[in-house]
Amino acid sequence: STILPPLVITGSGGGGGSSYSSSFSPHSFSFSLTMVNVLITGSNRGIGLALVKEFLKDQRVKNVFATHRDTADIKSLNHIKDKRLKVITMDILYDDEIMKVVQQVSDIVGDDGLNVLINNAAVMYDYDLAGNCLRKLMCTQMEVNAASHVVVTQYFLPLVRRAAKNPGGRAMIINLADSLGSIELCDGATARNAALYRMSKAAFNMFTRALGIDLVKEKITMVGLTPGRTKTEIGGNKAEFSPEATAMPIVDAVLNKITVEHASLFLDRHLNPIKF
Repeated sequence: STILPPLVITGSGGGGGSSYSSSFSPHSFSFSLTMVNVLITGSNRGIGLALVKEFLKDQRVKNVFATHRDTADIKSLNHIKDKRLKVITMDILYDDEIMKVVQQVSDIVGDDGLNVLINNAAVMYDYDLAGNCLRKLMCTQMEVNAASHVVVTQYFLPLVRRAAKNPGGRAMIINLADSLGSIELCDGATARNAALYRMSKAAFNMFTRALGIDLVKEKITMVGLTPGRTKTEIGGNKAEFSPEATAMPIVDAVLNKITVEHASLFLDRHLNPIKF
């Protein structure tokens, strides 16, 4: 098996470098430009919707599975006229829904497998640590932003493994992260009342780091990508980037740039390292 020593990160979120040494050669497998199947959670709005549209611009994409909660407004998804798009109801909080979608996707992709799983769905609740204790809200924040992505990954991993076994197959799991989840870069609990959100994203980062190390030997690359502060329900209207501007470099990275050298890292959308 392959064991990666502790990661060494230098620099800040905007640059710097990262390094690890391993007996596993970064060039011992490479991805070809074969057709790819992509699944994105939380696809009905914001970054998820922008990612759906951006992936569909590339003719190498065979299918895009766009999942959403049953209560979500999916008008924007339904306006996309592309036979490669499959809009599917899947609430990441419910295992039975996830399992049904795994079977649906498996029936469509067959032996090709699922090349790219993007764990995107997220919520952000205000939480004032000087205010009332809201245990249930705290648990919901952690369940949506961290635990549910672990569960989704566990259920879909057999399909990703199927893709990894194909010659030149591109197999990766992209976890949409946030620099607010960086422990080293944290500037306190009161900023944006985001203490719970920070905790959930820090847990999500640990999942990326831990499982990402293990999956390398299976030729699967798991990466944590932070899109930057984007104009979404979480990012707010004053955010610097539009969802479309955020989606473009992410899709480019997924289809053209990410390699095993990026496995288990926490990166911005341009693949610059961010401190854990």
